[in-house]
Amino acid sequence: MTPPTAPLLQVDGLSVEYVLPATRAFGHKRVMRAVDEVSFSVARGTSFGIVGESGSGKSTTAAAIMRLVAIASGRILFDGERLDALGGEALRRFRRRLQIVLQDPYSSLNPRARVAEIIREPLDIQEIGTRGERRARTDELLALVGLRPEAGRAFPHQFSGGQRQRIGIARALATNPELVVCDEPVSALDVAIQAQVLNLLKRLQRERGLTFVFISHDLGVVHYMCDQVGVMYLGRLVEIAPAKRLFSRPLHPYTKALLAARPSIHARDRVSKAAGAIAIGDPPSPTEIRSGCRFAGRCSAAQAICRREAPLLEPKDEQHEVACHFATP
Repeated sequence: MTPPTAPLLQVDGLSVEYVLPATRAFGHKRVMRAVDEVSFSVARGTSFGIVGESGSGKSTTAAAIMRLVAIASGRILFDGERLDALGGEALRRFRRRLQIVLQDPYSSLNPRARVAEIIREPLDIQEIGTRGERRARTDELLALVGLRPEAGRAFPHQFSGGQRQRIGIARALATNPELVVCDEPVSALDVAIQAQVLNLLKRLQRERGLTFVFISHDLGVVHYMCDQVGVMYLGRLVEIAPAKRLFSRPLHPYTKALLAARPSIHARDRVSKAAGAIAIGDPPSPTEIRSGCRFAGRCSAAQAICRREAPLLEPKDEQHEVACHFATP
């Protein structure tokens, strides 16, 4: 039995590698490390956000937590149990405790299945309840996400994007999970619909004590949803802090550049952004990462040590960790 203060999810030194095809005939295959020595923890009932540019490794981290991709090294502990060590039937049974909401509501739902079948599928796979109990649970979940019971007889193409994402959320909640991984759950939706879905997730977390790992490139979404935020760049976490602190007092130049890039209509924000760091150029290819700090080539404050030695993710105080040789507010 884990102590009450133990995190629900603990990720230690997680790495994920992909083998790339050779660039020429009879050449050596290349290995790309999409996630590189990532570590963080998530307290029960809270939301941990992972933010960064496309290609930073956010979604691969989410997939690794769900055991949807192979893990090269590291540990994933769920409620004190080694999730990365499970396989076969043990892993299948364990999956009822953690579920995922995928990014695109237009491709994540089976177009040939009725909504009730889609929501009931996790219950069928896990063999939870009788047939009648599963039907009742499906109606309950539809009501929970704001859909009428008769919606269960329809097909996904008969619903809007926001309604489809509600169906995806209902499916994720079918097994009463403790942890839900949300991988860009509102990025494909209109802004007004995004707000509805985010408020729904907030309400469900409050009512059911859910724990979220929330993946997004949208800083506003992460700020609204998350208690703790980790910033990823080229496969590594470069900063971790409580959301309020990260957005008001960022330390890493990359985090400052992300915040400075946010559009704003407020004069006060425009002034603060003018003083923020600006990232130079585009991110390098993940297959051509050099030694030293991975952000050095785009950082206006980089010095010789930055190109020579990779900074470690270290605590600056009890709540704030940053990987930068010259971290300043």
